Amino acid sequence: MARVLKSGAWFYVTTVKDSNHMDHITNFPSVEYVIDLIENTGFAVQEKMIYQMQNDYPESPDKSVGMAFVCQRK
Repeated sequence: MARVLKSGAWFYVTTVKDSNHMDHITNFPSVEYVIDLIENTGFAVQEKMIYQMQNDYPESPDKSVGMAFVCQRK
């Protein structure tokens, strides 16, 4: 993304942490890890949303954490 976006350009990215679903290629270790990855590759996180399934469904065995970031190229 850093190679193809101009300075000031925006993009939106979503990913998960601790997903038990096989369709996720990568399970990141933490929210902070993903933010560092974004910021160390030439972007600034402008907004973020972190969603934990168990906040709404405490009995759910799903421990995944959804992450969404609005980013801007520095």
